[in-house]
Amino acid sequence: MGCCKCEEYKWRHPQEPIATDSHGNAYCLFHAPAHLKEGRHEELVNAVRAYIQNSATSQIPISRFIINHQLTGIVFSDTVNLEKLQLSALDISHATFHGDVTFEHSKFSRVTSFENCEFHGRTNFDYATFESNVTFKKSLFNGRTTFYSTEFSAMLSMEESRINDATSIMFSTITGFADFTQLHIDSTITFGMVSFLENLNISKSSIHGTLTLFKCNICEKESSIFYASHISTSKDSNFYITHSTINGMLNFSECEINGILDMSSTIITQRAYFEDSNIGFAKFKNCVIKDLTTFDRVDLRRASFSGAPIENFRMIACRWPTSSGRRLTYDARKLENCGYLKIDNTEALAFPPQKKPDKALPPQHLEDLYRRIKKTAREGMDETLTSDFHYAEKEMQRLRGFQQFRDDWACRHSPDAALPIKERLRGLGLYLTLLCYKLTSGYGEAPGQAALWLLFLTFGAPLIGLLIPPAWCPASLAIPLHIYGANLGDKWLHFLPLVKLPDADAAGWLARFLMLLSQVAITLQAALFGFALRNRFRR
Repeated sequence: MGCCKCEEYKWRHPQEPIATDSHGNAYCLFHAPAHLKEGRHEELVNAVRAYIQNSATSQIPISRFIINHQLTGIVFSDTVNLEKLQLSALDISHATFHGDVTFEHSKFSRVTSFENCEFHGRTNFDYATFESNVTFKKSLFNGRTTFYSTEFSAMLSMEESRINDATSIMFSTITGFADFTQLHIDSTITFGMVSFLENLNISKSSIHGTLTLFKCNICEKESSIFYASHISTSKDSNFYITHSTINGMLNFSECEINGILDMSSTIITQRAYFEDSNIGFAKFKNCVIKDLTTFDRVDLRRASFSGAPIENFRMIACRWPTSSGRRLTYDARKLENCGYLKIDNTEALAFPPQKKPDKALPPQHLEDLYRRIKKTAREGMDETLTSDFHYAEKEMQRLRGFQQFRDDWACRHSPDAALPIKERLRGLGLYLTLLCYKLTSGYGEAPGQAALWLLFLTFGAPLIGLLIPPAWCPASLAIPLHIYGANLGDKWLHFLPLVKLPDADAAGWLARFLMLLSQVAITLQAALFGFALRNRFRR
């Protein structure tokens, strides 16, 4: 009876059994479980090297490839050194490495398969060269794995693999298609200074640890695509694409990012699409986008747009954080005495833990951010978003004026130099002006509020002035104290715009001044009402 695994994997050169398990299954030295070949590890390693040498001239057809070295299902019970090997086509799928393994400086000249392998120790592919396709599909990485300066001249696949310990691919080049679909990450996987020449696909991956793309050149061929759709992450996970360049189109759709998505200092040269996704606690600081980036039906309630290239963003039917029913960005939140506005619709969201408390951005920074978002929304014909961010911009401008009046450090030209009195008074003037603008018309966005003030100024203020004059007004001002015999209609009309004021001798200088003030106030309020009404109908 031969080795059961040789028969299962259809080895062209079946090996003699050396042990039998309790179920009567016979195993050769290559396939015997670790506990059945204790003390024979060195013999196994030497046998592997000899097997590779002897099978170098044999060719075994598997699918559409030709396999020279077949080590399918092999079990290594301890550390194994397979460095500096010259291998043609290798099939080492379904292998189990219980100890450390190194393929450092090895050369794989044809198709290589590590499919369904288990790596339980440290795995080293540093300086290895894969001249044809290589696959790690459905493999398990339980130990630290490194690909340092590894050359992939064709396709690399880690589809459906599981990362349970730190894995890094550094200073490497992947010439062909890079397939990392359905990758399950429970630890960290880092791509550092890696060049992806063709398509990169990380779609349908599940991230419960950290996925990092740092200083990578992604999709160097302009016709390539970076697929990042249907990705899901946990609350404590991190997804970093930082200081990298994406030369192809970015497709980021139907993702559920519950942790951090950081795309800081990344350059995107072609169009990017974020569609029907929750992108979590997102950052786009110092990101450079050279084409249009579309956010379509994306949950942006935890996204920070500080330092983001807003001019290249287009938001369509996105979900924003709100304050008093108006949309704004997460940057203005009120959190532990930081920020300025209380956000209404983020209580149920899970936020990633912060190593240090968030620091609020200065109002002038948010004012500039909201002004740019307003400009982008107007260019995209989204008038309702324009309205909300016009309101948010004016709120930040008003707060800036108040901070300037208080001589806040954020408004100083130098941290050690106090603001001159003139600038502080200018800040007070800005604050009071915008406060009046807010109260009388909601910054030109609340026609109902403006209409109430217009009615009050038109009917209420003149009646108060006519019927209840101040006690210090002299009788010579001819302001009647009661309605009977006072010719109220004639007096009331003088408080309305476009009505000629009475002579000062007949009415007195104070009454004339009050009438003039009422006419100016009603005119301004009518203009604000018309402006707010026009904005409401237009938006």
